[in-house]
Amino acid sequence: MVDPLQPFEWGSYLVTPEGVPAERTVLVRKGALASPLLTVKDAGRWGASPTALPQGTSGLYLSHAREEDWERALQGVDDGVLVLSVLGLHTQDSVSGDYSLSAPQSLRILNGKFAGRVDVKVNGNFFKDLAHPALRMAKTQRNVVPYLWVQSGMQSL
Repeated sequence: MVDPLQPFEWGSYLVTPEGVPAERTVLVRKGALASPLLTVKDAGRWGASPTALPQGTSGLYLSHAREEDWERALQGVDDGVLVLSVLGLHTQDSVSGDYSLSAPQSLRILNGKFAGRVDVKVNGNFFKDLAHPALRMAKTQRNVVPYLWVQSGMQSL
């Protein structure tokens, strides 16, 4: 979902640089495309309304049928990595969904506990990650941004 009207959010705006009024737009509902992301030019070609495109990823919101509490989800991780940020996201193929990213700010998780900092490279396909049966979403009381629990390729740096 794109929601540029959230109060006090970094990506909030009233109108896009193309002059499209900001509005909440559901992009995917129950795994199916509900509304494509269309610029003014593309909307004209398709005979559709333009989308109030997000500014980067700031106005993009995710929800999932399998949401759980962060603390409970963390306790269920035997061996994993919490990726806090990635480098080069803007260079990835957004059409195919393929990614290969350095994640120098990551934390190793062993038996439900943080075991220290680790440098890793994550790779996979974002669309396959979203469709994977093991995908879960976790939220905390302190942060409204959800954590996605995905299984992806990983290598140490």
